[in-house]
Amino acid sequence: MRTQHFFACLLAGAILSVILTSSTAAQTPAMNKMPPLIDRQHFFGDPEFSGAQISPDGQFIAFLRPYKGTKNIWVKRTAEPFDKARAVTADTKRPVPAFFWSRDGKYILYVQDEGGN
Repeated sequence: MRTQHFFACLLAGAILSVILTSSTAAQTPAMNKMPPLIDRQHFFGDPEFSGAQISPDGQFIAFLRPYKGTKNIWVKRTAEPFDKARAVTADTKRPVPAFFWSRDGKYILYVQDEGGN
């Protein structure tokens, strides 16, 4: 009786092994296939808009956006579409890295590198 049980378990194990091996083999090519590369521009390129900030009174939105290929500050009213924004800075040599609104919301203050100094 024990011998029959042993051979039945051995046979079941062999069948299970064949089933698992065949299903794994069928999945192996798909598993080894690499996903497509993501374009570096998505990670390291300038975004269309960045660093958006709402003015203290809530009337305007300022943000960074390229102007002639260089990141500058743009402003628009909150209700206006982005294509109605106006450039506040227009430097084509050095990008504006950061800005902020003054407390009263009348001014936008920013830092900018000049010639790499």
